[in-house]
Amino acid sequence: MDSETRQAINQLLGRINRVNESLDTTTEALGQFIEECNGRFSGIDEILEILINETTVGRKRIMDELEAINRRLDE
Repeated sequence: MDSETRQAINQLLGRINRVNESLDTTTEALGQFIEECNGRFSGIDEILEILINETTVGRKRIMDELEAINRRLDE
């Protein structure tokens, strides 16, 4: 193998190594981003569940009060 071929192969290997390092960094950053998103979305799920429950309770209270008012009006 002549020196030009060897040099070209070494340059390609260097580029491949840099691409692999870049992919490792990107993969690690993406993993951290996904973990952060999962944490935030699980928090949002909990908040939405609380809001839905509160809305249901609030709606029931309003309906109970309307029913009580209707009973008083009927008396």
